[in-house]
Amino acid sequence: MDDHIINLYDTDFLIWVERQVKLLRGRQFDQLDLDHLTDEIADMGGQLKRELRHRLELLLMHLLKYRYQRQRTASQLGTGPQLTHITLATPHRNRPALSGPLNASA
Repeated sequence: MDDHIINLYDTDFLIWVERQVKLLRGRQFDQLDLDHLTDEIADMGGQLKRELRHRLELLLMHLLKYRYQRQRTASQLGTGPQLTHITLATPHRNRPALSGPLNASA
């Protein structure tokens, strides 16, 4: 593999990604920057788990706020719980593995 490709990872990430996509689509597997590519794929999985955990935390905070601040009117609370509930499905819609319990390490 060309040292230029590895240097692209550190100097221009977007061009590096575009190059890796082109190589994958062209089935030129021997030219891939496998070390960085596997790191990036692993990071994507962790990022999805962190996003889901974050949205669940927001939903829980809104639900607790709603439960313990009933004296406030619905207009003062806003639509936080409903919006969080609707957007909660987004990060794991096509990722069934995220529907199970969240790993504490993510």
